[in-house]
Amino acid sequence: MCDYYELENMPGISMKARKEARFDYLNQPEVIEKLIDYRDESLTKIQFYLPQIHCSACLWLLENLYKLNPNVNQSRVNFLKKELYVTFQYLPQL
Repeated sequence: MCDYYELENMPGISMKARKEARFDYLNQPEVIEKLIDYRDESLTKIQFYLPQIHCSACLWLLENLYKLNPNVNQSRVNFLKKELYVTFQYLPQL
C-alpha cells in the first residue's frame, strides 16, 4: 500500500473537472443537430442509444430524470431497443 504514491503519477487529483469537460462536445452545434429529433421555441426531443441499460434500476433512474432536473418534461426507455427518449424545455444559451 505504501507504493501507491510512487506508482501513481498524480495521486489525489480531483476527477470533478475531468467529468465536467467530458461532455463539452455536446455543446457543439453540429453535434446538437445530429442528436435532436425535434425542437421548437420551448421544447426539445432527443433520443439516445444506451447499450449499457441492463436492469430495473437503470429503467427507474432514466425514467425519473424529471426528478433530478426540472427542465426535463418526460423521459421514456425502450428497454428492448436500449433507447432513451427525453423531452425537455429548450433554453437558448444567453
